[in-house]
Amino acid sequence: MRKVLFFVVGLMSFPAMADPQSALMAVRAVPGVVNAFEDRGGNLWVLVNNTQGARWNPAAANICKLVRQYEARIFMVKLIDAATFNPKNKPKDWTMLGAVNCGMIP
Repeated sequence: MRKVLFFVVGLMSFPAMADPQSALMAVRAVPGVVNAFEDRGGNLWVLVNNTQGARWNPAAANICKLVRQYEARIFMVKLIDAATFNPKNKPKDWTMLGAVNCGMIP
């Protein structure tokens, strides 16, 4: 009985596991998002359809809040215009519509 109790208490003390795949699936389900991927530096690159009049930084902040639920290691959300995205080019050549540091979002 004592061993079982220590095992159960030990399981309860582990931190929650991050789920980056579910976070990516949730971001891809957002209307207007074409694709999303993350890099090793904690950046979440989100390809979106560029619509006139859209407010991109608040949209990126909402994606930060969405990803936070899954405890994925995402530090920056960067919204990229899907029309100018080419994976063969470097990220500096892509048209960035908005970017938000997720650590600054309450």
